[in-house]
Amino acid sequence: MLQAGSFVNTAIGAIYTICQMGVILNLMLAFFNLIPLPPLDGGTVLRGILPESSLSGFDQLSRYGLIILLLLFASGLLRYIFIPVMMLASYLLP
Repeated sequence: MLQAGSFVNTAIGAIYTICQMGVILNLMLAFFNLIPLPPLDGGTVLRGILPESSLSGFDQLSRYGLIILLLLFASGLLRYIFIPVMMLASYLLP
């Protein structure tokens, strides 16, 4: 027979897990979007910070930004970018 307290505890635990995964997913997307490659927002930020003399080289690199991203996905190197995300999530979440 189901007890009311166990159902409530299970429901609260499930809701907590869903919220925890939501926080981690949003942190991962934020860190990913700030990678300083041209198709992402981090590339736009980097372009605004760079001096005028470096912009021509950065613009030449921007043609290959999507290829670099695909290589990061395929090689598995992208997971090392998410190590700080997991550390931040463990700090923010109880």
